[in-house]
Amino acid sequence: MTNEKEPVKKAAKAEKKSGSTASGKSKASKSKDELDDVETIPKEQALAEIRAAAEKARKAEKQ
Repeated sequence: MTNEKEPVKKAAKAEKKSGSTASGKSKASKSKDELDDVETIPKEQALAEIRAAAEKARKAEKQ
């Protein structure tokens, strides 16, 4: 009597460790279209927006 589930468990463990799927693609990889949908802004602009929002919140808190 053999345990047929054993190879599946080993494969699943190996997949978790390696971070890749059974098809050989990395779990972390995204298609180019998915990456193009992400809007990127310069770091300086992001910081300026955060500062402006914080200042606005402080002013609203004082009133």
